[in-house]
Amino acid sequence: MGDSDLLLRLECSLFFQQNPYTLETEEGVALRLGRISKELRPALEYLVGHGILDKIGEGESAIYRYLQPLVQEESDVL
Repeated sequence: MGDSDLLLRLECSLFFQQNPYTLETEEGVALRLGRISKELRPALEYLVGHGILDKIGEGESAIYRYLQPLVQEESDVL
């Protein structure tokens, strides 16, 4: 994993974290971030594989969305 891979993952995850209700295709994310679509694909797939994003559908029409992390109440932990 190179620095550019890490940077792309970070950019994608921050974009979705700051826009948590966004539903966007790979091309749409690329346009919003000023990137080339195919360079984002590995980063998006990585984030899907690690439960940060959800992918709905397949191919170019697949939609990505942010998965809000579950936060336990303090009383639930005790």
